[in-house]
Amino acid sequence: MELIKRHYEKVILLGVFLLVILAMLFAISAINETREISDDKLRLPRMRADYEKADPASERFQTEKRIQSSMLRWSAPPARNAALCSNHYSDLVIFPGVAMCPFCRKMIPAYYFDDKHCPECDKMLPKPERPKNGRFEKTEFDQDADGLPDEWESKFNINQALDGHALLDDDGDGFSNLYEYTCNTKPNVPRDHPPLWHRVIFTNVHLIQLPVSFKALTASGDDKRNWKAQVEIERRGTKFWRLNNEVVVAGRHYVVADMERVFTADGKEESSLTLKEKTTGENPEIITMKVGQPTFSSDQRAVLEDITDPAFKVEVRAGDTFTIGNDVIGREKYKVKSFDGEKKEVILEALDPDAKEKEITVTSESRIPADMRAQSGIAESSDALPGGDADKNSKNTRKR
Repeated sequence: MELIKRHYEKVILLGVFLLVILAMLFAISAINETREISDDKLRLPRMRADYEKADPASERFQTEKRIQSSMLRWSAPPARNAALCSNHYSDLVIFPGVAMCPFCRKMIPAYYFDDKHCPECDKMLPKPERPKNGRFEKTEFDQDADGLPDEWESKFNINQALDGHALLDDDGDGFSNLYEYTCNTKPNVPRDHPPLWHRVIFTNVHLIQLPVSFKALTASGDDKRNWKAQVEIERRGTKFWRLNNEVVVAGRHYVVADMERVFTADGKEESSLTLKEKTTGENPEIITMKVGQPTFSSDQRAVLEDITDPAFKVEVRAGDTFTIGNDVIGREKYKVKSFDGEKKEVILEALDPDAKEKEITVTSESRIPADMRAQSGIAESSDALPGGDADKNSKNTRKR
């Protein structure tokens, strides 16, 4: 022990020296092993395929033949006849014919009704009576059975060689040749056409959402004058309203007319807040706000659209005027007298002095039948100029 105590430094150095030698031997061994690695040793073993090879030319992959020989067979749809179709018809959206078997009551392809057996119950199917093609009958005055007399077509130089020429719009006024014939107007003169309101339909009633919401009602006692209504106003933050307070919502002045504290049986709050417009008019606007629900103005707007011009869409209220048309076909001006959202109708007044009909009723159904609508668009988009007392320089949809 005395020897180790006197020479402990040498013992420690000897141990470190041995560790260094072992580390060098390990490094030399690792380098030698690395040199022995070849490309063959790094290559992954080849895996055997876990599937069976298939021949693409075999019968099981002949999909078309298999469908033609099964109950999935459908007859090819006919090509479009523009004279019998509306303006939204497309060959790309034809659904295959399907019918119900009168015996097993299952839906099967209509193809099997051509003197064939039902693929489900194997009973002979009756051959149905086919409707006559076309809406009109061929006569000596209408050889192509399109509803236009041959003499009338020759008079206005209508090209009878064009497919569906009865539904073409030769003068770009939004009305087909067939509809102009029924209305006794000239199909080759853009400014001679039926009234443009024939193209207008009433789609829905639009309510204006106000930028304010009713959050909660704090009721202290039975005296409503001590109650406070918490409301959130867009861009103005949280406000507290009391009874008879004058408030401003969307630029209009209102008075807090009433508050009602209501809870449902399950404890849900359904309190209400009533605002009354501060005006000298006879019919002040009344707004009822519900807790946690959006707030809408009672000022409704009727939405009108043009079936021939997707760009035309106006929101109007009673007293507003709007214009439909363009420089090519002329413009017509109308005033909204009233509208009924439940009946889906708008009463218009024609403001043009030459208008034959002064009071007009527009509904959700187009005045132009679906099978008489023009297949081509109008020359250019109509200008929609809704306004109050006079038309302003706004276009298409104008909101508050």
